[in-house]
Amino acid sequence: MPSTLALKVLAERREPSGRASNHRERPEGSRPAATTEYNTERVAGDKNLLPKKCFAIKQFAHRWFRGCSTIQPGRHVDAWGSPIEIFSMAEARMNTLSVSQLSTLRWDLESDVNAYAQRGFGGIGLYRPKVEDYGVERTIELLEEHSMVATSLSWGGGFTGSDGRPFEDAVSDAVSAVIQAARLRAGTLIVLAGGKNNHIKTHLRRTLCQALVRVAAVASEHGIKLALEPFHPGCGDEWSFVHDLQSTLDIIERVDNPSLGMVLDTYHVGMDRDAMRWLPDVARHLHLVQLGDGRHCPHGEMNRCLLGDGCVPLPELIEVLHENGYCGSWEVELIGEDVESISYDHLLDHTKRYLDQTLGQLC
Repeated sequence: MPSTLALKVLAERREPSGRASNHRERPEGSRPAATTEYNTERVAGDKNLLPKKCFAIKQFAHRWFRGCSTIQPGRHVDAWGSPIEIFSMAEARMNTLSVSQLSTLRWDLESDVNAYAQRGFGGIGLYRPKVEDYGVERTIELLEEHSMVATSLSWGGGFTGSDGRPFEDAVSDAVSAVIQAARLRAGTLIVLAGGKNNHIKTHLRRTLCQALVRVAAVASEHGIKLALEPFHPGCGDEWSFVHDLQSTLDIIERVDNPSLGMVLDTYHVGMDRDAMRWLPDVARHLHLVQLGDGRHCPHGEMNRCLLGDGCVPLPELIEVLHENGYCGSWEVELIGEDVESISYDHLLDHTKRYLDQTLGQLC
């Protein structure tokens, strides 16, 4: 995540309309052509165009191509007219394509939902300040109106006091976030451990585990998944002392509560080739995968680029994760200097087009 100051500055630059101020690339009122129609027709028109050795089952593939835009619990049909019964919000979130609101930070929540839905994204990664600005009940109604699910809520944590809060305040806030996530029917509450704050490692681990035991107990009661996020040390020291997959797995095992798992952000771990060997062990603990790319390893502030423009092997990561059983949401998070000058409309168009093309190549 960017620094607190960076988030504050970006948020203050939001226009009253909620739209970004830097999209002058096309005339007012015009829209780019839809990017999903070709792939949808390709799959729907000929089943044989899906090879037998696809990296996913038919249901997984057509959900990607259709963008999972109709995913509320109930009776639906697949690309070939076969009935699908969605019994729960957990099933509705399976393989959903989602966008984190941090990717369009200057827009308000309603602008986010409208833009994501127009492009066929079936999910949204909610950001607590935006939800609180818009109102929880209004947010629930807006998501229902657009048949959109909340794949995550960001975030709770900071248990080490690195952000200036006492331990009990941080735990209380995380519990409040769990309850808010339950009201929003969010799939996952993302948890950040907190920075080192001049503590030794044993104290940091003990403090984090004590907090997670308490928060996970509440999460279990409300049916909410907690996802601890490891941060690359090059850009995340102030946010988390947990930097790698192995350390994250160790914390999860110590807490020993099924509601606690991990969020894997490809920006933070995808440039480490050694991390690939951990993916089979990690997959069963994953509550969320966030897709991010970068042109170089994080150093200082986070600086993500458009998907496919960096050095993260996204197709390989996606394939390995799914082959090892991951079937949750895929949430895109793009923020940083390299995308700051790009209009949000272009960012979303490129993201959807990239994901559709990537899935087609994998199949």
